[in-house]
Amino acid sequence: MSPRETLRHATPDFEDRTSKRQRNGYSDFTPVASEASPRPSVLETTSPSTPWAEPIVANPIDHNLLRDWQVNPYIANRALVTELTSVFFKYAPETTYSMFPEGPFTSWILSSKEKSLDDLMVIYTILALGTVFSPKLEHKAQGIQYAAISRYACQNRHFSIQLVQSRAMLALYYFAINNPNDAWDVCGSALRAASGLRLNVEFEQSEDAFLKTFPYGLNRAGYAECRRRTFWSCYITDRFNGFCSGHPSVVQSQDIFLRLPCDTKSFEMQVDVQNPFFDASTPPIPNVNWTIGSMGYLVNIATIWGDVMENIYRTSHRPTPLTSNSSFMTFYDNTTHRLREWKDSLPSSYQFSAENLDKAADTGKFGTYMTMHSLHHTTAMKLNRYLQKSTTTNAQVNHHVSMAKHHAEELLLVMDTLAARQSSIASPSQTTSAPTKVSAPFIGYSIVSAVDILSAKFRVTSIPSRLASFSGAQSVLAELALFWQCAKNQQALVSQRVGDLAERTTGKEVGGAGAIGFHVGNMGAFRETVDGFVEMRESIEKTFSRDYDLFYA
Repeated sequence: MSPRETLRHATPDFEDRTSKRQRNGYSDFTPVASEASPRPSVLETTSPSTPWAEPIVANPIDHNLLRDWQVNPYIANRALVTELTSVFFKYAPETTYSMFPEGPFTSWILSSKEKSLDDLMVIYTILALGTVFSPKLEHKAQGIQYAAISRYACQNRHFSIQLVQSRAMLALYYFAINNPNDAWDVCGSALRAASGLRLNVEFEQSEDAFLKTFPYGLNRAGYAECRRRTFWSCYITDRFNGFCSGHPSVVQSQDIFLRLPCDTKSFEMQVDVQNPFFDASTPPIPNVNWTIGSMGYLVNIATIWGDVMENIYRTSHRPTPLTSNSSFMTFYDNTTHRLREWKDSLPSSYQFSAENLDKAADTGKFGTYMTMHSLHHTTAMKLNRYLQKSTTTNAQVNHHVSMAKHHAEELLLVMDTLAARQSSIASPSQTTSAPTKVSAPFIGYSIVSAVDILSAKFRVTSIPSRLASFSGAQSVLAELALFWQCAKNQQALVSQRVGDLAERTTGKEVGGAGAIGFHVGNMGAFRETVDGFVEMRESIEKTFSRDYDLFYA
């Protein structure tokens, strides 16, 4: 639903503000922070003194959305809002809900405090996203309505932090319901609004430094961290949305002048934490008096991931190799060093182990913890898989193939650990851990990357053990598919590959080990080689040219 964005004639109040902007050097098209929003009542939205440009109600649907937007949903249905808010903080990816301090923010939503139209826009978006993760089917239809209200509100508000947050969350909602076009569009709008509000610089360097009161009832330090985390959430989303689909990202890491996000405890208490500033070169983070949270380590590994995928994107689109082998090796050595530095910088509580995985689930860092370790191995896989083969020696090719396989195997071991934990907490006899669902969508992308590499070429005798190694990953994909359409697609791709491998050993169409449901194989999917190996004819991933893929060239 795309309501018209045509605005009614500006009120005298609006014209006065416009002339002030022009005297201060602003043009009519310069984005500015939203002025204080009116109380959500019909009378005030039609008042001549209303400080916002009221949309023309072009049809009854628009009129209904405008009317519904002005109603605080908590007043209308307290039980539903309480339930969906809880679901949002429990299952939505941490990169999204970490924009808000859960305790203070939830108390603010579930209170009788007056909410502005910007505030209500955020609340409706949270409710829409909450319905995605709710196990109740009746919530899905409600989510469609909430998302329509959110989209309408987003298209009729000035720039504000609430607008950035709403657009970022709405993009995730569209992504979840398999609407990639709107997800891409709204995500880009969120990034533009974040840029217009200069969220890429610290609070003290922005116009927000002059505020006396802050959104959501936060204090100065709490709002500064909320503002900071809002940008980091957009930054991570931009890198995942862009490079996973083979498109360049929008935000350049060199243009970010923010501190790394603090730990959850400090954010919940809204204390002033002076963490180090983000450095695009990703130096090691000393484990001293800083309180860097898990999101800070995710920011750093996402930066390396973005640099690797940006290099692949640029070089793969050049018609002829413009980069010498020595130039690539310099980039390769530097990136390998950065990956090692990142891993060494992790505190002991963030290093990967079954014990730390349980702790991450207990402290609400489950998704971020799994995403950053999956991202680490996936970055190394991409770095060693996609390069200009014409400028690479046979010895170098063998090295890159070996390293890519190593990280693919490591990724599968991570998934085995995760699958084992999920299986144990699902057991009726297990009462020590809460059943935390896997909901971080990037994990599915990592699994496909690993399976694609490890099944590219093999000996027939190794197929049974290889199929067994995919079992844990398939179990994780099945859990992700409860929330994400993309995970359902990834599940089908992996099942197809598993079936093709199993078919080679039996000579008939069967279901692969650990496959979800019955699979129809494809005897033409592979070919025999003279040295006794079997090769898959086509890769699962087709983002980049086949000639640029060391495993399928």
